[in-house]
Amino acid sequence: MPIVYKKTNGMAHDLMFKHEQDVEKDDIIFSKDGDALPDIETLHDASYLKSEMQKQAINAIQSILDAQAKALGFDSIHTAAVWTISKNPARKARADALVAWGDTVWDFAEAEWEKQAEGKGTYSTVDEFLAGAPKFPGVI
Repeated sequence: MPIVYKKTNGMAHDLMFKHEQDVEKDDIIFSKDGDALPDIETLHDASYLKSEMQKQAINAIQSILDAQAKALGFDSIHTAAVWTISKNPARKARADALVAWGDTVWDFAEAEWEKQAEGKGTYSTVDEFLAGAPKFPGVI
C-alpha cells in the first residue's frame, strides 16, 4: 500500500500516500517517484502509521468536540450529552445540537477510516482530515 511519512522528531508519522512498502520486509523503502528517502531514525510499517494517524485523529476530534462543548457552557461533550434530557429548553437545545454534531463528526471519521482500509482514503494527513470534518452548525 502506498504511504508517506512526515518527519517529526526523527519518527515517521502521518499517512500521506506517496511512498511504497517493501513487500518482504514491510518497511518503507522508496517513493513512487524513485526519490531516495531522507535519513529518518525510525520508519514504521503501514499498519503502525494508520494506527498512529487514527489515534491522532481520535484525540483531535475529542478535543474539538470538548472545546465546542465548553464554549456552550458544558464541561465536555460527554457532560453535554447528559443535558439532552434537560427540562430547560435553552440548555437542552445546546446539548442536542452538540450531540447531533458529534454524531456527524464521528460518522465522517468512521467512513474515512473505512475508505482508508480499502485503499481509497480521501485525506492524507490528520490536519487535512480535520479540515474536512463537519463544522458545528450552531444551536437551532
